Amino acid sequence: MGTLSGLTAIVTGGGQGVGRGIALALAAAGARVAVAGRTLAKCERTVAEIADAGGEGLALACDIGSREAVEAMVAEVAAQWGRLDVLVNNAHTSRPLTALADTTDDDMALAFTGFHGAFYAMQAALPHLAVRGGAVINLGSVAGVRGDAGFAAYAAAKEAVRAMSRSAAREWGGSGIRVNVICPFSDSPGGGLHDPQEPRLHRRTDCADCPWPSGEQRARRGCHRGLSRERGGFVHYRADTPHRRRDLDRAMIRNFRASA
Repeated sequence: MGTLSGLTAIVTGGGQGVGRGIALALAAAGARVAVAGRTLAKCERTVAEIADAGGEGLALACDIGSREAVEAMVAEVAAQWGRLDVLVNNAHTSRPLTALADTTDDDMALAFTGFHGAFYAMQAALPHLAVRGGAVINLGSVAGVRGDAGFAAYAAAKEAVRAMSRSAAREWGGSGIRVNVICPFSDSPGGGLHDPQEPRLHRRTDCADCPWPSGEQRARRGCHRGLSRERGGFVHYRADTPHRRRDLDRAMIRNFRASA
């Protein structure tokens, strides 16, 4: 029996990268995992990996920019498995390496699609999570924490996700719902978008002395820590330096106790 046996989770953007790693890890821990994303074929590949490992998954096509699509996705998962315990908001998109001076309204709107997707999913999942007490894990970004050049729209949207998560932790803690944020700097498809002329931004994350060498694995560990907490609150994990990568479990920058 895994530590998450009997629980049901949704992972948006689970067809690749960090989202895929989180979905596989939750399934390996015993959870039934709904993998949602814009490209159904990618989600189906992740679910096939889950099934090959003996887990149970469900692939769903979902445009997180549409409230109706997100609400339908959450409703389908709840109907399929009769409960929802974990929501991981990972899906996000943007036009990278765009200077602030060149950022358009369309660029900003595109970047905030991920924020709105998390917002829609949290609202839709709330009634289900409140039944037994559950967990929301939102993905922020080191690009937002540091303010990386060329990522103004993306960074702004990710910082908005962090701010919303803090409020949700305080508001929902009394219902036994934990809200956590992970800010990975990952060796994933999106992680390769940093400017190679900026070594500080382009630094790979699979350092030899890190016991969790890939961004996907670090995100998995952060998710498990968030899920294992027994009280409501806000925990922010960073993984942007060798020290923090090596000690992700201890890289707790803030921990706001939720109001009872």
